[in-house]
Amino acid sequence: MKALVLFSGGVDSTTCLGMAIDKYGKDNVIALSISYGQKHTKEIEASDKIVKYYGVEHIYLDLEKIFEYSNCSLLSYAEQIEKTDGKPVSTYVPFRNGLFLSTAASIALSKDCGVIYYGAHADDAAGNAYPDCSESFNNAINDAIYIGSGKQLK
Repeated sequence: MKALVLFSGGVDSTTCLGMAIDKYGKDNVIALSISYGQKHTKEIEASDKIVKYYGVEHIYLDLEKIFEYSNCSLLSYAEQIEKTDGKPVSTYVPFRNGLFLSTAASIALSKDCGVIYYGAHADDAAGNAYPDCSESFNNAINDAIYIGSGKQLK
C-alpha cells in the first residue's frame, strides 16, 4: 500500500510523514504540500528540506486563489476563543482542511494510495475555534472520502 501525507512541514505533519515512512517505506510515501496564501512561509520552506532529507516524492500545490475571499485575521488564538462564543475564530481559513483533504483524496487515488495521513491538532477544535480539526469533522470527511473513492481510500 502507498500513503499520501498532507505535509505542511510543521511538527504534526512531520510526525505523520515519519509514521508513514516507518509503516510503508519511503518509496511508498508521497508528501503533498499546499500553499494557500498563508503569511508564514517557514513551514513550506521546511517541507522542502524535510522531504529531501527523507527522499520521498513531493507534490506542491498552490491553492491561494481559492482563499482570496477569506477575511482571516492575525489575532492571537487565546484571545479569539474568549470572544467567539462557540463560533470559529477569525484566523479560521474557511473549510481549509476539507479542501486539503478533498484535494489529497483526488491525488491519492491518482497515485494508487490507500491512505491519507493528516496531522490536525485536536486542541485547535477547542471551543469550535477550528471546526475542521474536530473529531466529528475528521470522522465525517473520512467517511466521505471512503465512500467517494469507491471504498479505496481512508
